[in-house]
Formats: sequence, structure tokens, C-alpha cells
Amino acid sequence: MASKIIFLGDGGVGKTSLIRRYLGKGLSKGITLGVDFYSLHNGNADIVVWDLSGQERFRYLLDSFIVGARIAVLVFDLSRPSTMIRLEQWLGLLDKLNNQVKIILVGNKKDLGKRIDNEFIKQLINRIASKHRFLRYIETSAYSGENVDQLFELIRNIIRQDASNKEEKIRKIRAMI
Repeated sequence: MASKIIFLGDGGVGKTSLIRRYLGKGLSKGITLGVDFYSLHNGNADIVVWDLSGQERFRYLLDSFIVGARIAVLVFDLSRPSTMIRLEQWLGLLDKLNNQVKIILVGNKKDLGKRIDNEFIKQLINRIASKHRFLRYIETSAYSGENVDQLFELIRNIIRQDASNKEEKIRKIRAMI
């Protein structure tokens, strides 16, 4: 069964560009309308990346797309503090629909310069980590490609580890029978 990964965040933060950069398809030229899907292969496990629109007018569609995700990649724009502040709304949506999802926080558009104080980012990370299954924070640039491969390698490693843990649990259960 394929692992479902969702990319969430305000419109224009670069969710689609991160995915397209990783796949070698260049940067996004427009907004995502509703949702786009991308398939990745991870050894024995397939990964389906759900690129969810950040536009307010498509938010009513998101509930059904969030359910069942294993990892949520929350993306904000390092050059637009308002996109980080609104991450609380995205976290609220995850709380309501999928509170077991693992969270990776991504500050994107590093190439445009950072207009968010590191202390503010640390505070957000601490709030996320205290209530959610927070995994990691990473700063990227879809434009330059900085840390994009590392982001997707992190996702792949989490999926591999989850699969390994699941296999180990199955072995233990079988040994008990």
C-alpha cells in the first residue's frame, strides 16, 4: 500500500515547486487548483505526495484529503512572516482530522532572505512539538534546490523506518502465536 504524504501551507509558499524541483520538473508556474498528486517509488514502498492548495477558496476540499496521511509537510515562506503565523490554522486542521500524522516543518524560499527571527521559529517548533508528532524543521529553497533532496530523503527514511517497525511488530505477533 502506498504511503500518503501531504504538503500543506498557504498559497504561494512553494509547496508545488519543492515537489517539482525534487522530481526534476522545474518550478511551478501557477497555483494548485484543489489538489495535485505525485508518485514516488521508495524501494518496496510507494509514496503518493498530495499537493494541497493553500488558496482560501479551496479549503473546503481539504478535509477529505488530510485523512489517512502518514506525514504532513507544513511549508511556510521564510520571506513572508504571515505564512508562518497562519501555520496554526493548518495545525488546527490536522488536529481535527488526523492527530496521529507526523509533521515536518519547512521554511522555504531561503534564497529570498529570511524575514523571520530564529527565536520565533524556535517558539513555533516548541509549540508544535508539545502537541504533535513533530519530526524535524528544515530550511529549503525550491529555486536554488538547497536542501530539497534532503527533505525528500527524510520523508523516504521515515517511510522506511515505519515499514521496518511494522514488520518487526508482525514478527513479534507471529512469534507469540
